[in-house]
Amino acid sequence: MVIKKDKKPIEQIANRKQKRLAERVLKTKGKSKEEINTMIHVINRLNGFGAGNLPRFKEHLIDGDKVKINYEKMLRHPNWDSYQQAYKDFIENNKSSVFTVKYDEKRQDKPTVVCLAEDNTVPKWLWSDTDLLVYDERDGDFKELYMITEKKS
Repeated sequence: MVIKKDKKPIEQIANRKQKRLAERVLKTKGKSKEEINTMIHVINRLNGFGAGNLPRFKEHLIDGDKVKINYEKMLRHPNWDSYQQAYKDFIENNKSSVFTVKYDEKRQDKPTVVCLAEDNTVPKWLWSDTDLLVYDERDGDFKELYMITEKKS
């Protein structure tokens, strides 16, 4: 039995309030309307709401994906000052370079950690998928992984 208030199930009222709060918070963080709607869809999907109507989002990078370093995000990272100078130099020198994802053989069990095929440093730098922008073939732009929907088969 669903408890109703004003002829609407209570969980729908709570979800609507949560959605409005999320929209307000994300707007203050400078997110676009498209990004906000996508994030809300992802959150709802993870919570099992309306999963049939939502697009399927790409969950992991795969070998061969084209990526760029998310330079702006890296600069804003709270630990930026504590990073090794060689790492910071690599980021600065390659802020607009396009790379190819290559999984490290030792870390194939961790799909969120990747190497870049064009990285010639020894050892290669490891990258979190959240530090990279992924090429979206649909619009020819680089986006964060959670913003890319999978191709329909």
